Amino acid sequence: MGNVFAMIDQAGNLQPFLAADIGGTHARLALVQAASHGRSVELLAFHKYDCTNYDRLGDFIADFLARHVRTKVDRGVIAGAGYAPEDGKIITANLRWLLSIRETQERLGFVDLRLVNDFKAVANAVAALPSLVTTRIAGDAITVAARDDGDTPAGKTLDAFHAFLGSVAGDMVLACSAVSVRLAGGFLLRIGERLVGSRCAERFLDKGAVRTSLGQVPVHPVEHGQLGIVGAAHWYLE
Repeated sequence: MGNVFAMIDQAGNLQPFLAADIGGTHARLALVQAASHGRSVELLAFHKYDCTNYDRLGDFIADFLARHVRTKVDRGVIAGAGYAPEDGKIITANLRWLLSIRETQERLGFVDLRLVNDFKAVANAVAALPSLVTTRIAGDAITVAARDDGDTPAGKTLDAFHAFLGSVAGDMVLACSAVSVRLAGGFLLRIGERLVGSRCAERFLDKGAVRTSLGQVPVHPVEHGQLGIVGAAHWYLE
């Protein structure tokens, strides 16, 4: 992870750094300022890109820095999905372009650029944000159709997904001896309205003899448009 002390300038101020969340559809980039005690962060600038806008991670970062940043930035962290071999090129099926941390660092002249798994980033964000802002946005076609009429093929598909989600969440609680569950991800911003009252809770509890025990495990949907960024930033500062 990043060295907080290395980020202190001559005036004793913590320098801002880049935090990004690279998904299959959108790339979210932010300029992040660490608090003096290094345990909380503030987003100074933010922009969401369509992943088809550019063909390299460095192009997204260069555009973001040129448009939104007026200070020197030479450190950063990227949250993304995929396998990272030693050559620094991330193997992922989510993107049509190469995601290379090493190439990006060399091109931009960054002193330090790190990669964190997107799941780990979200977990760090949930732990760091005890009170999350709930934001709802319009969904894609299948979600809109499902909200309008649960009897349509789209609605039935969404109901089946809710049931599957609950079943898997219950399995994970039993496998990991978890004491609580947080459901996070951009999809919740689109299906959250139907999640409550769906078969998710029914399938979560449908585990035979351990049903009563699972009934004591709280399940909370977490809705936040910048979880990956916030979590990656907190991970970087650890």
